[in-house]
Order: sequence, then structure tokens, then C-alpha cells
Amino acid sequence: MATVKAFILRTSKKNTESNIHLRFRGGRGIDISSAIPKTVLPERWSDKKEEVKSSELYKTEKVRNAFNKDIVDLKASILKAFETADKAEVNKQWLETEIEKHYHPEKYKTEESKKPLTLFEFIEQFISEAPTRKVNKAGTLMNKRAIVQHKITFDYLKNFATYKNKKRFEFSDMNKAFYDGFVKYLQTFNLASNTIGQKIKHLKLWLNEAYRLELHLESKYKTAFEGIQEKSDNIALDEAELQRIFDLDLSNSKSKDAIKYKVLIMGKKVESYKLETLDIVRDGFLLECWTGCRFSDLGKITKRNIKNGLITIKQQKTGTEVIIPLHPVSIAILEKYNYTPPKPVSNQRFNDIVKIVCRIADITEKEKKEITKGGLKQIDYLEKCELVSSHTGRRSFATNNYRMGLDTYTIMKITGHKTESSFLKYIKVKPDEHAQRMLNHWNKLYKTPKTAKK
Repeated sequence: MATVKAFILRTSKKNTESNIHLRFRGGRGIDISSAIPKTVLPERWSDKKEEVKSSELYKTEKVRNAFNKDIVDLKASILKAFETADKAEVNKQWLETEIEKHYHPEKYKTEESKKPLTLFEFIEQFISEAPTRKVNKAGTLMNKRAIVQHKITFDYLKNFATYKNKKRFEFSDMNKAFYDGFVKYLQTFNLASNTIGQKIKHLKLWLNEAYRLELHLESKYKTAFEGIQEKSDNIALDEAELQRIFDLDLSNSKSKDAIKYKVLIMGKKVESYKLETLDIVRDGFLLECWTGCRFSDLGKITKRNIKNGLITIKQQKTGTEVIIPLHPVSIAILEKYNYTPPKPVSNQRFNDIVKIVCRIADITEKEKKEITKGGLKQIDYLEKCELVSSHTGRRSFATNNYRMGLDTYTIMKITGHKTESSFLKYIKVKPDEHAQRMLNHWNKLYKTPKTAKK
């Protein structure tokens, strides 16, 4: 019976990443081995399990799982190739060739398989490979939510093809006429401009990737596909509002009434929740507001990464390591849970519940909301609590610290923003506040002049 075993050479240096080797045994004197183009620190490798140790985080858990899966797949492909191989030709060179086929299949494609992919075939391939796609230099993999959005965009594209009485679109169809038609088609679903912009962004990403792989030579789309982005009327909560949320007694009658019945928020009924759930969401939201963390990073705040009043975490979205000082409110919340906050609910449920929490806190001031849907501008006046979401916490952190007089560079180092332009989108400060901020700065620099004599 043929077997393949993955191992690290015993002569490997402990502090240096070493190549993983494969040993193939096929009976009748077939016993060969070869290195593969994957490396790991010897102390992180288990020869017994033939994988990176589960107790070790190899970069990230997702990367470790993908790393181990690749080795399993490689071993399986070698065993499958052996079934039909000429046993007389199974030698070290054969093994090296099978390893290269696994990592560079394009070199061994038949003429039929070398046939260029169509646009739709490429998109299907892109989505199927998305779970292992790196989205930044830090090696962060595309998350499930992003993959779902790519699938939704592809569904719209396929439906648009059916609408145009076509089986599919080709790379050569990607021009200004297609763009205009696709945008108008998306508008018929009453989609917001930013949602349509996201669909166009996905399409351009697919086309750029296919262009890079030389699957097409079309370039009209690069200038024809204009970006669509509408400035969002996002909000931030000030310190007084955050204090009201912090001071809430979620056991009083008003809170009980709010969760006893389904609450109508932004035209939809939100299911009721237990008081404990409201409490957990309230605390999680306040942590976002006083740390600048995203929802995806809330679960990373534990005793292990807090030292000398500072939290050190690697952001899930960007892979950027940030060091965050603990605000008194953050300390109070963490002490409440012995520095191990409970796991938050899903992002969608969190967004629903935090609106209820803000309503209980009487954050109901009317806010103007402008949005373009289906190509038409809509203006609504909604209660502020209806506009609050998990991301409001991060905006509130940036805005309140800016109001306190901290320079943008310092705040950016905490939030992990790379550019000032992207950071400034988070600042929700009114024009008169900017003027007052400058006036306060001048008053500190210069003595207030005496009133001039007439």
C-alpha cells in the first residue's frame, strides 16, 4: 500500500524555518523523498500529526488551517497520480514533478485546459478561491461576509445577462454601454448608490485580476466604469450621550417595556431580547467607543493582551498591530467581567440591539438622512438611535478624541488608519466646532487683545 508522510529533517535549525519534506513509499523498493516549497519553524511542526501544531498560532488560525489542508491535498494528489503511473518510472524526479504540478498546475495544462476562461468562468473560479485570497500585505484572508457580497454581485450580473437575453457576458462586453445599462438595472431594485458602487467595485476587481492574469486584453472598462460613492450621513455620539448609555439601569421598567415587545426601528420590527443581552451589547458598544476597536476585534480584548494600562491587539481586518490606552470607562467595563468580556452576539443582532439601548437612553434627537436609492434622492428625518450601529463606536472614538484636541496622527495610531484622508471621514464635527477649535488654539498661543479704543 502506497503511503506519503510529511516531516521536517532532524538536522533543521530550531530558530530557522525549514522546508517540509515528503517521503513516498510505493512497495517493491519504492522509497523516495523530496522537499516541498513550504517552510515552518521545526518547533511548530508535529511529525506525528504531519501538521503545524494546533497549540501554535501559525500567523493566524485561518492561515494554519489552510497550510495544513494544502499538505493533505498534496499527499492525496500524489497517491492519486501513483495509481495510474508507470511504476518503473516512479523515482525522485517523478515525485518532484508531482509536487511541482500541485503548486504550478499551469505548466502542465493540456491544450484543452489552456483554453482561456470566459468572464463568468473566471468569476466562479475567483469566488471558489476567495477563502484563501489575501486582501492586504499582512496576509489577511477574505472574510465570509465579503465573499457573500461577491456572490450577490455575481447573481445580479447573471440576472442582468438573462434580462438582456444573453447566456453570459464576455470580457469584450465590458464597455461604457454595458456600465450604463448595468447601473440602470441595479437602480430598478431600489438599491442605494453606495450599494451599487460596491457592485461596480467588485466587477472592476474581477476584471483587473483577469487582466493581470492575461485572460483578456480589454481596457475600456478602466475608464468607463466610474466609481459610485455617496457621502454617508453617519453619526457619532458625544461624551454626554455615551455617559447616559453608561449610566443606564437596564433593570428598570422602561428597559423592560422596551424589550417586552417587538420594537419598530427604521420601518422593521426588531425582536425582543433578554435584559442580560442588552447589558452585554451596551458594554461592548462602549468598549468600541473608548478603544476605537471594530466589532471584529472586540473578542480580542482579554487579560493576556493588557499590560500597564495598554491593550495590544492585531486588527483582524488589516493585520495592523495597535496599542490602545485604557479609558476609565473601558477599565470599569473590563473589571465588571474580570477582564474577560462575554462573546458578543452576531454583528447584525448587535446593530439591532444597540439601537434599542440608545432609545432607552433617550438618544432620540432628529437627524437628517440623505440617501440616493434607485437613482432618486431621498431625505428622511430619523431619531438618532435609529442610525447607531456597531461602527458608530469607532467613529465616536475618533470624533471625541479630536474634539479633545488630540492631533490626528496620534488618534490614527490608535485606530490603525494608514491615511489621513480615510481617517478624516470618521470625524463627525460640525463647521462651527472646527472654527471654535481654531479659536481655542489661538487663545492659547496669544494673549487675548484688549478691546481697541474707538
